[in-house]
Amino acid sequence: MSSNATPLGATVIVGEVVAPAIFLCLIYFAGRVITPAWPHLLAAGALGSSAGQLLIRHLAAPDNPAALLMLLGAFPIICYVLATGWMLRLALDDGEIDDDEATAIFITLGTLTFAAVLPIALLLYKVESIARAMMHIAPLVTLGGAPLLATGFLLWLRARRALVATRTAGAAIAILGSAIAIAGMFLAMA
Repeated sequence: MSSNATPLGATVIVGEVVAPAIFLCLIYFAGRVITPAWPHLLAAGALGSSAGQLLIRHLAAPDNPAALLMLLGAFPIICYVLATGWMLRLALDDGEIDDDEATAIFITLGTLTFAAVLPIALLLYKVESIARAMMHIAPLVTLGGAPLLATGFLLWLRARRALVATRTAGAAIAILGSAIAIAGMFLAMA
């Protein structure tokens, strides 16, 4: 096969089934080291949002209707919200947050946020008008701010009093989540 030839359909399908399975294994084993309390959560959340990226890659086009844009954008955001909610539920179960758990929360939130932002960026890249697409996915932007807001409040309220930097970072994350949610509201009005 020459370098200019397109891959066969079956090869692409097999590759796109095998690659997420390998990614799932890699992120799970990495999660056992960097977030030992919930490696399964890290793997499920990152893989769910990454699967949204595959959907967007194949289904997004410059002339997609608003409903399809919402549907394609909703998949990674819903995975992000569910995985972050699952993490917050686990963190609430043990009471006060210590330094190790705070570190695991920061790592998980950062990883899941990055995994959710990439598919949305790809969706905006593939559409004809970014402004029109942003207006249609504005509710998803607002929803995407909720995990940051909730995680920030959890860290601010439940971190040990001695963890001043963690509590301050939690407050900053909550403020960022609020700003993103408000930005989503303004995008809807444009």
